[in-house]
Amino acid sequence: MAATDSNASGNTAIPDAPGPGVMPNNLLSTAGSTAAGSWPAAGRSPQIYYRAQNSAGTQALVAGEGFSNGTPVYVKGSVVSGVTYLSGGFLIVPLSDGAQASDVSLGGSQPGVTRVNDTDGSISYSGFSYLANRGYGDYADDIHYATADGSTATLSFTGTGVQVFGEQFTDQGSIGVSIDGGPQQTIDTVPADGQRHANVALFTATGLSSGAHTIVVTKLSGDYATLDGFGTVN
Repeated sequence: MAATDSNASGNTAIPDAPGPGVMPNNLLSTAGSTAAGSWPAAGRSPQIYYRAQNSAGTQALVAGEGFSNGTPVYVKGSVVSGVTYLSGGFLIVPLSDGAQASDVSLGGSQPGVTRVNDTDGSISYSGFSYLANRGYGDYADDIHYATADGSTATLSFTGTGVQVFGEQFTDQGSIGVSIDGGPQQTIDTVPADGQRHANVALFTATGLSSGAHTIVVTKLSGDYATLDGFGTVN
């Protein structure tokens, strides 16, 4: 394998929190996890360790691990387009409408949200099966899935908000979500672009009364329903 020169030369002052453009993109593109590296992107769960924006507030430099071209990136909980993938360890994310670098997240999970992986013992399943090592960017590289309509996943939690994480793809269908025995909301998990999106926040509820709650996710249609865990806000 040919060597890659990823050295930077000259005297360049780098601030404490460098944003986009401070370090050359061609340098960052050879950094971080890669498919050929000793800690490949496909084998790591996407995680963010650093965020900083440029002086104009139009872009954020995001550093972490496990990034790929298909990693969904969210700003203020909404998926954002125009993300520049530099490497398995670096992304440049566009900012607008007053968004800050701290608003950038993966899978729609916002700062202050505690992820509950699909393997957590607090989740009870009926009709779901376990699957790991798909390599699609699943949280902790594993999921639970169901093929039979009526299959359920139930989580009891304490907090003021909750998110349901899963997958959007053409073989998915609709899921139903109910909180504390309330009306079931139907969520379509078939993406408009026809592409697979893993580790996506399919449903978000905020403003719940502080205390104990129970959320039930039910497979309603499609070949599969995929659960990648939950997120809770205390």
